[in-house]
Amino acid sequence: MKRFKWFIIPLLLFSLASCEQKNESSNTIEKDSNVQSAAENLEIYSSLLDDINEKGLKASLSEYYKTNFSYSISYLSGRTNYNVINLDRTCKVRNDSLYILKTTTYQYGTNRETNASMVYLKSNDSIYSYEYEGDVTTLDTEEVLPVYEINKEEEFDLKDAFGFSQSVLTSQAYDGTNGSIKKENNVYTIIMSYADVKNESLVKFIINLGYFNTMLSYISEDDLKVNFIYTITDDGYKLDYGFSYDANNEFSEKTIEAKVSLSLEKTSQFDIIDFSDESKYVKKYPQEFNDVVDINTVGETIIGRYQGYSLFKFYLKEGKYGILSDGNVVTNYSIYNSLNMRISKYSIDIDSKISIDTNYFEVKEEGYYYIYLEISTYLKSFSLNSIDYIEDEEAKELADTNLGKLKGVFDYEIYSFSFDTTVELTIENKSNHRLCLIVPVSVGGFFSSYLTSYRTVIIEENNSIKVTIVKGSYYLIVTPLYQDESLEYNFTVSTKSYL
Repeated sequence: MKRFKWFIIPLLLFSLASCEQKNESSNTIEKDSNVQSAAENLEIYSSLLDDINEKGLKASLSEYYKTNFSYSISYLSGRTNYNVINLDRTCKVRNDSLYILKTTTYQYGTNRETNASMVYLKSNDSIYSYEYEGDVTTLDTEEVLPVYEINKEEEFDLKDAFGFSQSVLTSQAYDGTNGSIKKENNVYTIIMSYADVKNESLVKFIINLGYFNTMLSYISEDDLKVNFIYTITDDGYKLDYGFSYDANNEFSEKTIEAKVSLSLEKTSQFDIIDFSDESKYVKKYPQEFNDVVDINTVGETIIGRYQGYSLFKFYLKEGKYGILSDGNVVTNYSIYNSLNMRISKYSIDIDSKISIDTNYFEVKEEGYYYIYLEISTYLKSFSLNSIDYIEDEEAKELADTNLGKLKGVFDYEIYSFSFDTTVELTIENKSNHRLCLIVPVSVGGFFSSYLTSYRTVIIEENNSIKVTIVKGSYYLIVTPLYQDESLEYNFTVSTKSYL
């Protein structure tokens, strides 16, 4: 999955799930007229846990509910507030058959804010993730549709999507009665010293973000107060917690603040995408071999949805194969075997002297193979075809007039010829369509024959070309250009000697 990685999230999943044992340490609260008794603290704290359990269960059993997980680290210097890191994730959940719409906003320092969205969907007892990649214009309908990268989730847990689990809030990982606790209307506030909660998962998550290595240089563990604010509503609950401290030295004066927010609440119905209807969205083309799910068949017409490169998987038997698009030969593609090794196209080897690449390839061992090509406005669809008519034949001798008929679009015929001196070779197309030839080109000087290469030329109907060739033996290859043109060919050859 080209995909944006939320590198902070694994820390949360590790931290919030790692520690749910009750902190056995406790501080003695001095009793005076302004301090609540232990019994009063316990009563308020028990009421809080009851509210969280009741509201959380009610929300999570609703037809539609949502969770939110966010955190931020910032510092105030003078009158200016500077953001260090911000993340906000909301998951909207439809309980019926499970449908989760997850949206995430992330910003680090002054970098541009990044947004991402993903859908988790249950289908046929499996969970699939659909990650939004952007919008494209389709080739078939010319609509603007969203593109999603689709993956099967082998192991899935709701907290993987949410970023936290409700058990973190209700497991009493810390004893809220050890600090000051109060309730005003529907808001519970607990204030505890960092020394009492530094080993708890909620607080360790903040520390694991990695920005607080020097924190205790500015403030003691007992003096640093951690605030936990629980807001209970008819639809659910919300926890805001964190701390702030003054990091002042001879060089600067600033206040560091860390805040985390977790919430779970019932919500109203929201729009969903029916991923069984592929007219509403577009699947992202796979770019990695392991991401190719569909297996295409030989002869099948494969239709692209949008412009872009893609891998296509086939199971092929031994033989020769070529690609056609609307009857035309496709030349620009790559082939890979099951070991992800690239395979060269078939080469025409003539008398062990020259080797000319063709537009098809040969499979020598049965198995899975991959085709990598670009879908475009010029190549909206294609098919991989088996070629059973190609036979290795001996070269014919080039004559003044040469005509014949090829068996198919991947067929070819070879003509041989030689000259005792340098000549200008004129080839005239007598066919009623364009003619495609592979002809020799001398390199290295007008009268030098130390190197000869071959190139493909197109001769229009009733037109001709001239090729200068030095003394030596050569080959000329006839090959078709388009299937919708006749496979018959007819051309003449004349020479002019240079003495």
